[in-house]
Amino acid sequence: MKTPRWPLLVLLLATAPAQAQPAAVDLSRWQTPVKNQWGRGNCFIHGTVAAMEAAYKRAGYGDLDLAELFSDYLGQLFFLETVQLDGRWYTTTMRVPSATGRETSIESDHGMSVESGAPGMVLAIPEEKHMPYRPRPEDLGGHADKNDPFWANQYAVSSYNLDPRFLPFSALSAPRYYQVKTVEWLPKDDARNPAAIEAVLAGGHEVIWDFRLAGDFSGTVWRYAGPAGDAGPHRMLIIGYDRTDPRHPYFLVKNSWGDVGVYNTNDCYTRIEYAYLEYGEWASYVSAIEPPKPWPELQFIGRWNLQLGDRTGTLDIYHLPGMMQKDFDHNQFKDEAGRQLQDRRLGAFYLHDDPSQACRVNGTIRGQAITLYIDFDHPAARWDLLRGWRVDFTLDPRNPHRLQGRFAAPGGGRGEARASRNQKPISPIEPPPAPAREAAPSAPAVTDATPDAMIQRQKEEEILKLEAAEQMTKSAAGDSPIRQKWRELGAEDGFLGLPQTEERVCPDGRGRYIHFAGGSIYWSPESGAHAIYGAIREKWAALGWETCSFLGYPTTDECGTPDGTGRFNHFEKDGSIYWTPAHGACEIHGPIRTEWARQGWETGPLGYPISDVQMTDDKSGWLCRFEHGIIHWDPARGVQTDPVK
Repeated sequence: MKTPRWPLLVLLLATAPAQAQPAAVDLSRWQTPVKNQWGRGNCFIHGTVAAMEAAYKRAGYGDLDLAELFSDYLGQLFFLETVQLDGRWYTTTMRVPSATGRETSIESDHGMSVESGAPGMVLAIPEEKHMPYRPRPEDLGGHADKNDPFWANQYAVSSYNLDPRFLPFSALSAPRYYQVKTVEWLPKDDARNPAAIEAVLAGGHEVIWDFRLAGDFSGTVWRYAGPAGDAGPHRMLIIGYDRTDPRHPYFLVKNSWGDVGVYNTNDCYTRIEYAYLEYGEWASYVSAIEPPKPWPELQFIGRWNLQLGDRTGTLDIYHLPGMMQKDFDHNQFKDEAGRQLQDRRLGAFYLHDDPSQACRVNGTIRGQAITLYIDFDHPAARWDLLRGWRVDFTLDPRNPHRLQGRFAAPGGGRGEARASRNQKPISPIEPPPAPAREAAPSAPAVTDATPDAMIQRQKEEEILKLEAAEQMTKSAAGDSPIRQKWRELGAEDGFLGLPQTEERVCPDGRGRYIHFAGGSIYWSPESGAHAIYGAIREKWAALGWETCSFLGYPTTDECGTPDGTGRFNHFEKDGSIYWTPAHGACEIHGPIRTEWARQGWETGPLGYPISDVQMTDDKSGWLCRFEHGIIHWDPARGVQTDPVK
């Protein structure tokens, strides 16, 4: 048996100078209740989430119960299997699967996975009430093994991963998500070093400890019992230590086994002797957390029924652009020009709901606006390519399960695009369905498109409108700034008309809004209440509403320009949207807007903007086109104006 090296170290710690760490540290006052992971086995996520909950409690957020299952589920959903295998081992050679081939993982066994622990998968997570913990895996029949050939088809994988029974919409639309900002890793040897672990604890941080689950569990304190051999990995959270008795020092540990294995301790915490650290593999701690914030882009995740003109099919969105960028960078994936490959992955489109007619879908998401690219001529497009049909959608502000927008086909065709989210169980675990066009004729199902469903939906919407109108016409004593603004603009007799929604909180938690028949009023404490409508509102919505990083909330109502030709709204982040009958609505912001204002806005030599601010062809800066010139900006030269000659 290998002799532990700790007795001498314990003696040194016990006789250390006065300026050394205190003899005992207990961080249990910052801990949330102990969880029980049995049935799922994901100690890696439980240990990290326990550290997150403690960090947020210290920051004043109280006893949070964060959703461990969300972290594992979304981690595997977002993971792209981008590299080839050499036998059993991953390489750094890029692998782009066929359009129908599997490219993500599957959340089927709820155990620890390489995917959910991948370097790029540091996820923000909601509270557990938005995605309740399920103590047992779902029954996958004869396909419980992730390596079953059944899962080689991405349609089958998404049919499981996107099933609303397993991934509820509440998990994708929570008001706040909590995230680790930075994690500090100790040198590998320090995972077995009591002095190093003590130092972190004395500094006020719990230690996330990875180790080999070996040793003697027969007493109230876990003890070292020789080399670990082939013992499996485990993770726990070390929350304190006590060496006031130098003969029997121990660490206090929060383990995700509930009250199993703690051997009659009255606090549900596990204790391990100092020598037990010999089984240590890695140690880390959460050094900073992000303020909780909304994550509106998540609302696009799901299975959608998509219509592009006369083309219909199933749209699966199971990825957010950028989620794998760290892994792309780590593997040094390059495009044909030698540039770092960008993660623009979104999902897949199945024409006519046929799993064999798959097209990879790439694009971008900004707040509540999404742009899809579907290349029917090259269905297995690499993750970074933006080619083919372009579809611009925004979430319906009255119904987050509908998308509304337009498409532009490569040949010049344009038209309206619509999508509705599948909210029912997708299917039992069975092979992908046959193409819809081969199905036997049957009576039409009652869907969003049938007359009965449309009448029912109209009735529901009318009831909502009447309830909202009744609320809006209550006494002025209960008026909010939005209601006051509505009355200033003529109430139901004004251009905004009757309310279409009740007053709601914006996704960022800072502002509020009401949608009306003729537009919207948005309010925040900093910007006040302002009306926005028409083409300017549509442009703002396409850019992500108030979540747009370069606009934010409106700071003016829609106003007419001095020459009587155009209209505009200014926004809180030094941005504006201008509209003219000839050029439509264009956004302008940053130093380009500042220079245009210096030259006299639309009354100056450049006239109105005729494009949004856009990146230059060489990607070195930005530009905006005007009726009579162009304003360029780049970090090296600053702002320059090129008049039209």
